[in-house]
Amino acid sequence: MADSPYPELKKTHTMMRKGRPWRDYKPVPSGPVWAVIQGSNTYWSLVAAVELGVFDAMTPDEEISAADMAEALSVDLIALEHLLDAMTTIGFLEQLDDLYSLTDTAIRYLRSDGAASMKDLIAVSNGPLENWTNLAETIRTGKPIQPVENDMAGFYTPLVEATFQPSTGPQRGLV
Repeated sequence: MADSPYPELKKTHTMMRKGRPWRDYKPVPSGPVWAVIQGSNTYWSLVAAVELGVFDAMTPDEEISAADMAEALSVDLIALEHLLDAMTTIGFLEQLDDLYSLTDTAIRYLRSDGAASMKDLIAVSNGPLENWTNLAETIRTGKPIQPVENDMAGFYTPLVEATFQPSTGPQRGLV
């Protein structure tokens, strides 16, 4: 019974007693847990892509190979291919054969010259990383490792400046 991921099913569900166990009873899906686990990976992949200039290195409506982009950005080709594939999976890039292109979302929100660029907001929006990696300790003590109140200008100034661009787009007729 130890070889089963759901030993309780082996004990009680047999064809003779209960029918087909995986059709009659299914454990709750693990999808929501995996979505949360992947959330941080997705975020940090996007942070890396923005920091490296992936979206700005691409021209809207044109395709580029990973090799050409790796050369332009002076980064490792294999590692960049993994990052480009992640951005494709998320929906910020499209890939056809060995060529990548920007999606409309990336053009509008992830390029420096995008109509409602959120490029600067991405890196600062989560606040100090130490507060997230030590969240359990913050909950135990009631005190964050790096309180933003101790450096209001250091936290809020970049956050407000980064938020300004996407929030002013409609007023400038860039909807």
